[in-house]
Amino acid sequence: MTPRPDVWSVGLIMVDDLYVEGEPRAMGLLAGGAAYACVGVAYAGARAGLVARAGAGIDPDTLAQLEQCGLALEVKQVAAPSIHERVYVSAARETVYEWEPGSGDYEGTCPRPGDFTSDLAPDQCVHIAPIPVRYQAEWIAFAAECGSMITLDPHTDDSAADPDAYTDLIPECTAFLPSALESERIAGPDHEQAARDYVAAGARMAAVKLGREGCVVATATDVTFVPARTVHRSMDPTAPRHAVCGAFTAAVAQGRSAVEAAQLAVRAGAHMVQHAGTIAALDALPPKPGPGH
Repeated sequence: MTPRPDVWSVGLIMVDDLYVEGEPRAMGLLAGGAAYACVGVAYAGARAGLVARAGAGIDPDTLAQLEQCGLALEVKQVAAPSIHERVYVSAARETVYEWEPGSGDYEGTCPRPGDFTSDLAPDQCVHIAPIPVRYQAEWIAFAAECGSMITLDPHTDDSAADPDAYTDLIPECTAFLPSALESERIAGPDHEQAARDYVAAGARMAAVKLGREGCVVATATDVTFVPARTVHRSMDPTAPRHAVCGAFTAAVAQGRSAVEAAQLAVRAGAHMVQHAGTIAALDALPPKPGPGH
């Protein structure tokens, strides 16, 4: 019998061509927030499940590699083209995203609860990676009805265009996990206060991701800064924030405290940034997520 995932990671998979200044080009990578979150889940020693839509352009052999790496797949094949983007990263880590001509769109590539065919149980956690907030709301309603734990990483565009849309979603979250930019748009520039506000709004815990600095994590009783790990070579600076979310989610599902989850999450982010693409990061996972990793 195939083991059930501890965490289902819901969101986009796409194809990235990565141009990092000072590093070789990496073309045709399996990318996307949901896939990168699975790396974090696996780093934490939990079993990850990926819920996504695979449009034309996603290599079936790559999906088979994910299964070989231990992921459970709820991936619906669709005729719509996959999202294919070029990612340019300067030496100063300024990042520019360009969608390839003919690339797919969110409507065709965002998974819906109706795509999901497995059972979802209260002892499983659903991590909802960045997709437009209208789709995130559907997944939160679905997971909440099943009694599952929910973690939410907001969508960058919607955090600017419709920040109030998250007001109704935060109370359903076990953990709310915005980036610094997203949090500034939703709750203002004071990250510690924002983290407190998310908990006051109903989330059991919150972590504001601060990139290379680390993260601020809050519960009903404490706010703690957790510094990032030092990394000497950055292969893919676009992916770590998603691995952070995956590891944080897995750690919470394992019963760890918010601070312990954040400490593990920043280590997962440091692992992810040193590898280009989902497959390379999964292939290079340490044997155990012990304190030395």
